Amino acid sequence: DRRKEMERDGEIRQADEKGNTENHNHLKSGDQSTNATTPDNRQHEEDSRQRQQKQQHHEQQEFSRKSNANVKAKEFEVSKKAILESLLLQIQHQIESPPKNPSLRTLHTLDEDLSLSLNSCPKEGFSLPKDVSVTLVIQCSMDRIWLLRETCTRWPDPIVLVVYIPHDTIKDITVRSILLDPIADIVTNCPQMKVLLHIHGSDDDPADSSSYPVNVMRNKGLDAVS
Repeated sequence: DRRKEMERDGEIRQADEKGNTENHNHLKSGDQSTNATTPDNRQHEEDSRQRQQKQQHHEQQEFSRKSNANVKAKEFEVSKKAILESLLLQIQHQIESPPKNPSLRTLHTLDEDLSLSLNSCPKEGFSLPKDVSVTLVIQCSMDRIWLLRETCTRWPDPIVLVVYIPHDTIKDITVRSILLDPIADIVTNCPQMKVLLHIHGSDDDPADSSSYPVNVMRNKGLDAVS
């Protein structure tokens, strides 16, 4: 009997050890299957990584775009301020010291203009040298300033603009900047343009306030061509 009990105890221990071994192997196999990465999981991780990279790239581009826009806006404001100050000085100088009358150009002086003026072209046999540009001379009033945006995009060579300014509109110093702001805005985006202000009533006949001195303004522009 004693021997039979010992045999049964041995069989039980063997069975327990076998069961523990099988359980261990089963758990190990389960761990391996859990830790293993399937092709679907790898593809999902790769797609997620690419999406993150695209998002980061987009954010960097947007940040760079906004930074560049801010820099350009600041540069524009600095340039516009300098141009506005220059225009204000023009007004002040013309009020304090009225400029001399521009050159007289009429049909009667045409022959003399052709022989003496550097800005006149000969009648025949003329060809423009490659290193010489053609200057566009424009005169206009304040209500036509907005049209010059298109002119600047179409004419890359120098532009001389003569602007008609009624004397009574600049008597109040506080409103001069407001009056000249549209001009400064145009010129800031048109570096090839030179602006001359023609204050009507300073170098013209003060008694004639209703006329538009188109010839005087044209000649003033021609005198400014270099």
